[in-house]
Amino acid sequence: MNNVIEAQAQVIAEFLTQDDSMSCHLFLENQHFSLTKQDLILNQANRMERIDAEQIARLIDDVY
Repeated sequence: MNNVIEAQAQVIAEFLTQDDSMSCHLFLENQHFSLTKQDLILNQANRMERIDAEQIARLIDDVY
């Protein structure tokens, strides 16, 4: 896993902590993720018991 994915995951985790899914979608769109991949990442991230940047980074890595 690289630093870019880890940084993306930290941003997403922060937005999810603030319950701001719209900003998550906009951020992922800006990072050139398709809408399908955005939904996949956010749906799985929202199912986490605890918002965790490391787990989100693994999700992003799997989607790439």
